[in-house]
Order: sequence, then C-alpha cells, then structure tokens
Amino acid sequence: LVEVLSRVSPLPLGAALGLVPAETLDALEEDGTVALQRGALPAVVLSNSLFASVVAANIALGRSHELWKELSDVLQDPGSLAPAALAGFVSWSLDCESDPGPQCLSGAAAYANDSGKPSLALAFVGSAGPGNRDDALVLEEIRALMALGEDQKALNVLRAAETGLDPGRRNTWVAIMILKAALLRSISKSDDPALVLAGLTLPDGVADSPETSAEIDY
Repeated sequence: LVEVLSRVSPLPLGAALGLVPAETLDALEEDGTVALQRGALPAVVLSNSLFASVVAANIALGRSHELWKELSDVLQDPGSLAPAALAGFVSWSLDCESDPGPQCLSGAAAYANDSGKPSLALAFVGSAGPGNRDDALVLEEIRALMALGEDQKALNVLRAAETGLDPGRRNTWVAIMILKAALLRSISKSDDPALVLAGLTLPDGVADSPETSAEIDY
C-alpha cells in the first residue's frame, strides 16, 4: 500500500482496502505512515510527501509493473480519481507501457496545466496513440504551448485540428475558440478575434451554462 500510494495519491479507501486488509490499513494509520481523508469520498494518503518520492524512486521495475497491475484490478474507474491521483496513475501507466486512454490522458494533462507544469502536460498529450487525440487533448496541448510562450505553435496546432473539432462538445469547443481569439489577438492584431467570439453566439432561446457565458463575455 505504501508503494502504491507513492505513485497514486489520494487513493480511494475502497481501492486501498482492495489491496490490503483493514487491519493493515489501521496499523499504518496508527503509526502515522498514512492518513485517512474523511468526507463523502474517503481516501488514503501518505503522511510525508518526501517519503513518497523516496519510495517511488526505489521501486524496482518488475515490482512496479506488478503493483500497477494489482491497482488496475481494484480500480473500477481510473477516470474518477482525484486530479492529482489521476495524473499519478497515468504517469505510472505510461511507465508500464499501457495506454490509459484519451479521457485519462486529457484529465492528467489538465491537472498538469492547472498545476503550472505545461511540459508535463505536453508529455501526456504526446503519449496519445494515433487516432486518440480527442478535443480535450487538443485543448490541453494548446494551453500548455501558450503557457510556454509558444503562441504561434499553439495556433498552428489549433488550426490543424480545427476541422475535426466537435462543436457539440460545447464547453471544450468554446474553450478552444476563446484561446483561438486570444492567440489571434496576440499574433495578428486584426479583427479576427472579434469574429471568432461572435461565432460563439447561440440561437435565441438557447443558453450556455453561466460559467461558459461568463468566459465568453470576459
């Protein structure tokens, strides 16, 4: 359990109990090795983050594959993990040469971008197999490139992917179009950004979520 938590944390309590008996978990909590996060979705974490990095660095390759397989067997839905745990699981899956799928990759990339780690986000995006680059991954690639100051490259990525984007995935599509407007404003200084934003208007009687409307207005 300690080895698994060094790679994936916080770990849902149900998954932790699928790996070790309850008495083992109790003993680890009593001696301060792990802590239980209580709430609607209780989870387990290592008490010391430095300890976690040391443990993770010293897991042998064969042992790492074995532990990853055990965890994969008890995780019902890796996509439901907390963002930090999902990023850890995706990194571990890639280390084990397993494809976590576009949904998990985009979630991990989003966490990396939100955490100020655009290079890690690009690594997640770049690991997607051919034909597995969904709209959410395109969004995270653009966000990462912009964070790195690569605006022209970000615009090139956006334009290359634009014809394949699905406007029906409204939130993701709007987010990408807003980034397109920002990139055009930064690079071309033309009227194109206003045209892009005008194209986001919905027909009368149809409304976006308050969050999406606020993003467009802003």
